[in-house]
Amino acid sequence: MTVVPDEIGFCLPLVVAVAITLVTIAIHALAFWPLFTMCCGNRSSVTLGVWFLGDVAIVAVATLIMLVAHLVEIAVWAMSPTWRLLAPLEATDGMLMFGLSTAMLFAIAQRPVSARLFDSEPDS
Repeated sequence: MTVVPDEIGFCLPLVVAVAITLVTIAIHALAFWPLFTMCCGNRSSVTLGVWFLGDVAIVAVATLIMLVAHLVEIAVWAMSPTWRLLAPLEATDGMLMFGLSTAMLFAIAQRPVSARLFDSEPDS
């Protein structure tokens, strides 16, 4: 069995793309971890729904953390133009990661709102 150069040209970028996708998932997990523990873990460390500017600051910090994660992921994907197969895989991975970031930001932004609406005691 002989190895055809076209098969190597197709398989190697695919293997590299899968490896880079796993790296971007790990980067996102590392970015999500402090955000999740801050907003969804122990509520005593963060006062959600008490002060509007505090809630805005939490969402702003989460947004900046996600932005940094995306910039690191972009740097990981940056490769020479000869690896043209990576472009559609990079786009797919980016859409998935931005979708996860959007979901996390909505979850973080929803916590103060639900804290205001459902955790406050009704006036007597």
